[in-house]
Amino acid sequence: MEFKGLKDVLTDQIQRLKQSKLHKTLNILIRLTIVALSVGFIYWKVFARGDVKTLFSSIKSFGESPVFLKGLILVFILMIANWSVETLKWQKLINKVENTPFLKAFQSVLSGVTVSIFTPNRTGEFIGRAFILKNSDPFKAVLLTIVGSLSQLLVTILAGTIALAFSYRNYLPPGTDIPPWAHIGVIGSLVIFNLLILAGFFNVPVFGLTIKRFLQSRSTRILSYLQVISSLKRIDLIWVFLLSLARYWIFSFQFFLMLYIFGITLPLKESALIIPLIFLALAVIPTFALSELGVRGSVSLYFIGVFMQISRGTALSEAESLAIILAAGFLWMINLALPAILGMPFVFKLRFFSK
Repeated sequence: MEFKGLKDVLTDQIQRLKQSKLHKTLNILIRLTIVALSVGFIYWKVFARGDVKTLFSSIKSFGESPVFLKGLILVFILMIANWSVETLKWQKLINKVENTPFLKAFQSVLSGVTVSIFTPNRTGEFIGRAFILKNSDPFKAVLLTIVGSLSQLLVTILAGTIALAFSYRNYLPPGTDIPPWAHIGVIGSLVIFNLLILAGFFNVPVFGLTIKRFLQSRSTRILSYLQVISSLKRIDLIWVFLLSLARYWIFSFQFFLMLYIFGITLPLKESALIIPLIFLALAVIPTFALSELGVRGSVSLYFIGVFMQISRGTALSEAESLAIILAAGFLWMINLALPAILGMPFVFKLRFFSK
């Protein structure tokens, strides 16, 4: 009997060892696949399609400007600030389930960029961040990451719809007459919409508590996930919202600078209306198109082109169109492609299967 018991223990240990080795192998294979897909995606978007040749051949003419190098350096510095603010935001949320130092949180954010660069709707960002944590349930981290992403989307919608309220008539067909009552209706609808989404975001914990009361004890796991959401306090959401606002200002200013160093000078007042509309349009375009450099350039061309047509009575010249496309493309490479490359080493810390 003792021999049989010892045999069962040894068999169990061997099975656990085999399972541990299998999980370790699967983790390595998934990590390598993520890195390969990220490298392939960036190469396909930038190098294989000839975009980089166009960028660097055209940039020579702009590089002679005395403000070009200084402006480009500032854009790089703002890129670091951009992702640092995002790290602070995610750290504020993730500390609800695991105390995470800033450096580790920064690594998680970069690994999220790496994974998201090739995934639909950038959903890979949730995976890249959550599965780098050691102690907490990754699905709880995913829920908190979604809250952070919603706050950023909320700021984009708010800024975009405010800009739309002041300028939507510029994008209507020529000769379109908007009665005063219709204009008031449009503004009123946008105000109500913004108030509703603001109320929804700042009542996320209430939503979690409501679902918990409805489910009661029917599902322990679901209740544990809802507990994470309901543990968020309103002051936490206010901080997350303010950090999202700061990040939005940073990458908006980056775009303004990129346009400026490529020779497109927009007045600050008009920039405050045009840039939010560009980001709003990019937010609602399906992700498979959003990831295209050409779509970013096209959206920018449309909104800036309308402004130029109204302000000076002429359409964009070929040189101006190229400059806008270069500004949008370069900003994509600095803000997404470069961080995705920098985040590749941290992908090897992702754990999809426990030992």
